[in-house]
This record gives sequence, C-alpha cells and structure tokens, in this order.
Amino acid sequence: MTLQTSPTAASPEAPVAAPTNGTASAALPNGVPLPSPSRLPRGKRRGKLPLILFGVAALVLIGGALVAWSLWFRGPQTRPDLSLAPLTYKDLQLKIVERGSLEAIHTYDVKCEVKPGSRGAPKIKWVVDNGAYVKEGDLLVDIDDSALQEQAQQKKIDRDKAEADKIAAEQGYPQKQKAIDLAIQAEQKWIKGEFPQQRHDLESKVTIAKAILQQQKDRATWVGRMVKKGYMTASQEQAEQDNLRGDDLDAQNKQEQLNVLLEFTDPYNRQDFENKVKQAKVDERSALADMKSKLAVFKQQDDQYNELLEQIKQCKIYAPHSGIVVYYLPESTRGGFGANQSIVAQGEPVQYGQTLVRIPDLTHMLVNIRVHEAFINHVKPDLPCTVRVASAPGRALKAHVKSVAAAAAQQDWMSPDVKVYQAYIEIDESVEALRLKPGLSADTTIYTEVKAEHVLAVPVEAVVPPVEKSDKPHVFIMTSSGPERHDVELGMTDSKFIEIKEGLHEGDPIILNPRTLLSDKDKKGAGKEDEKIVPTGSKGKQGGPAGSAAPGGGAGAGGAARPKQ
Repeated sequence: MTLQTSPTAASPEAPVAAPTNGTASAALPNGVPLPSPSRLPRGKRRGKLPLILFGVAALVLIGGALVAWSLWFRGPQTRPDLSLAPLTYKDLQLKIVERGSLEAIHTYDVKCEVKPGSRGAPKIKWVVDNGAYVKEGDLLVDIDDSALQEQAQQKKIDRDKAEADKIAAEQGYPQKQKAIDLAIQAEQKWIKGEFPQQRHDLESKVTIAKAILQQQKDRATWVGRMVKKGYMTASQEQAEQDNLRGDDLDAQNKQEQLNVLLEFTDPYNRQDFENKVKQAKVDERSALADMKSKLAVFKQQDDQYNELLEQIKQCKIYAPHSGIVVYYLPESTRGGFGANQSIVAQGEPVQYGQTLVRIPDLTHMLVNIRVHEAFINHVKPDLPCTVRVASAPGRALKAHVKSVAAAAAQQDWMSPDVKVYQAYIEIDESVEALRLKPGLSADTTIYTEVKAEHVLAVPVEAVVPPVEKSDKPHVFIMTSSGPERHDVELGMTDSKFIEIKEGLHEGDPIILNPRTLLSDKDKKGAGKEDEKIVPTGSKGKQGGPAGSAAPGGGAGAGGAARPKQ
C-alpha cells in the first residue's frame, strides 16, 4: 500500500530518508523520495516525549535529595545573618566592671586664699592653660587685685592715725604713773614729816606756855602777898594779874592750835592726800586703758593692713610643685548639677578656699569609680583588678581595690533611686611612660571572690531581656524548623558569659545575635528594660554568694556588672 500525499503537505525542509532495504522507494513528482512506511516522522516524535518527562522528574528528585542531604548534614542554619554557637559548660567568676576617671594618688591642690572684699568676689585676671606643664615657682593664676589695692591705701591711712594715737597714749602714760608717785610722796611727807613736826612744835609751845602761865601764877600770888605786906603797890599787882591773863590766853591759844592740828588739819590732810593718790591711780589706770585701747586699735588696723597686703600677695598664685596643670572639677559637678563653684576661666569670680587647679603626681595613679549597691558586699580592699585606658589600647594595668566608701555617694539626678558607693582602685604599675592624665576615662574590672564552676553559660549578648514585667528573659536556638524561643532562668555573670540555670541543654545551638529576630517595637522595649536591669545576689554552685542577673540578665548591655552611672 502506498501513502499518497499532496505536494503541499510535505515540508520543503523535511529530511530525506535513505532506503534501508536496497529497494527503490516511491518519490514525489518533484523527485523527493517518500519516507518508508515503518519510519514515519510523526511516530518518532511520540516516542521521545515520555523520555523527556522522565528526565525532568529524575532531575527534580535528584535536586530534592540534594536539598534534603544539605539540610540533614549541614544542620538547621538556613539564614546567613544569624551567628550560632553551641551551649557549653564554663567556669565563671563574678567580675564587676565599672567606668571611672583617673586621679593621681598624690596631688598638690592650689586654692584661692583671697577673701571677698567690698566689691564682692575677686575675678581671675589670668590663668595658665589647662594641661600645661609648669615648673615649681611658675605663675599659675593671677587674680585681679585693684579693689584690694584701694582698700589697702585707705587702711594705711587708718593705720597711721591709730599709730599716732598709740604713740601719744604711750607717751602720756608715764606722766600718770609719775603723778601717782608724787601724790604718794606728798602723803608720806605729811604723815611722816610735816605733821609730826607741827605737832611737836605745838606741843612744845603748849608746854612752854603752860610753864610760863604757872610761873606767872606763882609770881602773881607772891606779888599779892607783897602788896598786903606793903612792899609792893596795887598797880604792880594789877600788872602781874594782866600778865597772868595774857599767859593763860597764850597757853590756851597754843593748846587750841595743837587741838586743831590733831583733830582737823591732820585728818583733812591725810584724806586729801589719800584722795589725790587714789585719783592719780585712777588717772593712771585710765591712761593705761587708753593706751591699751589705742594699741589694740593700732594692732587691729595694722593687722588688717598687713592682711590686705598678704591678700594682694595671694592674688598671684605660684606652682608649689612641678607637673601638669589640671583644672579642678568638684565631684558634685560631674553629674551636671549640685555645685555652686565657679568655673576656672579668665574673668570668672572665685571664692575663698575654692580649689582652682591641681598638680598631680603622674607616676602613680588611681581610678575613682562608683560601685552599684548590688555588688557592694562583694567589693573589699586588696581585691585584684585590671584597668584599661583608652589612651593606652591593648594594655591591661594591674591594680587593686584601695578603699571602699562606707556610705552611699550623692545620688545622680538621672538615677535618683540607684545607690552607688565610691571606691578607689590603685594602679600597681608605674604609668609615667604611658603619659596618662587625670580625668581620663578608665574601665576597671574587679575580680571578686565569687565563682561558679562548670555551669552552662551563654554570651551575654545572646540573652534577650523581658519587654514586659510578666515576660521572662529568653534566648533563641536554631532548630530544623528555624529559630525557636526558650525562656531561661539566669544565674551569675562574669560580664562576658552568663549562667543558664534552666531552659537549655548542653550543645543547644544558641543564636548569638537574637536582636536580628526582634521587631522594632521589641528592640526598643528590650533596650529600655535592659537599662533598668541590675544583677542581684544569688547562691553560686560552690554554695557561696554569687552575682546573678535579675530577670533580663542585664546582659544585653555588654556586662551585667556595669550599672548605668
């Protein structure tokens, strides 16, 4: 049977089948041979289609097998943005990490010794640059002394007047002392000289007058007898009687003079001289008091004048020791508030007793830190420490705890509910070659005696703190189905790793960057909560007290033992 085809049904590009059995095949009118009945082209295409489908299915199966093999042998990590690490056992030691500022162990404080005057507090006219190196005796601060100069000039006038009054009082006082001596001499002259002399003279006169009177009485009696006998006349007798009366009057006069001397003149003179002595002594005491008063006034004026001169001298402050100049910053101003002290700058007022600059000894230094109340019971003197300073990268300086305050420091206005205790960490090494300066920030790590051995621990950054109060700290582990959240109970931390008490098992693949899995809202909430979390004490594996993170661990901040300052 022969297949008939029209010329239009054949494609001009159809392949020509070669004869297979040696016989001539039929040909089209244009000379193109017809295909063999057993090798038709359409039948050939129908036979290859199942083979193609089979090959595609085989490729799909092989690809699925390769994916399954990859997932089975490479583990659950399917996201390249997640970092994984297996949960392992570690030995932990409670380390308290605090940031503080460097201070010199031995520091020479330069204070303002100038007192405020009538114009108020003095002002700085010139001050050496902060951080400048000075030698002993170099000028550090020059305070304006114009007001003190005016006060000194006026005070000098007052002092000179007081000095003149003092000299006059000193010169007048000896005269008062001499007046006392003269009054005493006059009194003694009367008592021991004039009065006895006058008394003896009058007594002598009285005695003589009485003797004359007695003689005259005898004569008058004798003359009276002579007159009776006729030997003398009556006129003679009368004359004798007149003489007798005169002698009697003279004797009475002498006696009265003696009586006046004894009863009136002597007591009066004694009282008068005594009063003069007393008055002279009063005058002397008054002169002495006046002299002392004038002396005190002069001394006061002189002291004030000399004090003003000393104040003028104190306006120029010189370096007591060679070293670097550091402007003083009070502890209360480091938080930004709570200080009334003026800044150290040209034109700024200064207060009496105000510390202006410090010249520290840069060979031996310490770090001034504040320890959170959660760790204060674990910090004691002589604990080993390390100190890292940004200006000396890669260098861990050996140090130890020098002292810990017994009372809490002044509260920070940003964290009024947080109690911190000031502590000083002394650097054991000489830092002179490092050229460290006071005020530089320094990170201090205190190695406490609290340890936990062979405990499951994860890096602190792997712990996600709770966002809500009812939430719990958690971590994410990688499973075959992807990241999976696990709530955990936290233990102590060494600022790099934190103990996992419950919620995980050894070998669990921990996601080290869990914040990648959090939403923006959870990231903000976790950040806020993390700032509030501070580790509290718990029992370590050895039975002693250990630091542990409160819910949330505080690990997200890069160390639970570093509370916010």
